[in-house]
Amino acid sequence: MPFKKILDYFFTKSFDIGNNLSKVGEGDFAFIYEINEDKVCKIPKSNSFLEIYREYLNQEKAFRQGINVPKPYGVYKINISNKVVPGLVMRNLGSLTLNKLSDDLRRKINKQRDEELEKAHKKGLFVWQSDCMHANNAIYVPSEKKVYLIDCAMWHKKNTVSLN
Repeated sequence: MPFKKILDYFFTKSFDIGNNLSKVGEGDFAFIYEINEDKVCKIPKSNSFLEIYREYLNQEKAFRQGINVPKPYGVYKINISNKVVPGLVMRNLGSLTLNKLSDDLRRKINKQRDEELEKAHKKGLFVWQSDCMHANNAIYVPSEKKVYLIDCAMWHKKNTVSLN
């Protein structure tokens, strides 16, 4: 079955980003495009539906448990430059990753990040491989004075905890 038909089968929601793209970020595995001032879309470089859907599920669970992550709106068909790909639509937090902060502010903010990681761990939601969590996996929102954890696809569920 062609990829577009698979997407049509799973998704009724879509965004047409078109050719007026505003790429606001790029990581090792995905591109981030701004949809509007409130929403961004994460599109995996592999165009993997499973990868982006796993990230959505992890992020949704964390959000419901009160962990500071961008509010996920869902996985959508994204029409981008005449191509249809899966993308995770979520709240636009800006792009102030911790590595862009001054050393003094970064030390204070790292404490907040570590508190969020500990909160997630205590709730039994996720554990990280040591190389998965670094300064680029968190965004600081100065107007809220909050740190948000990002890149939930890298998170792994604890085998002993039910997430239902």
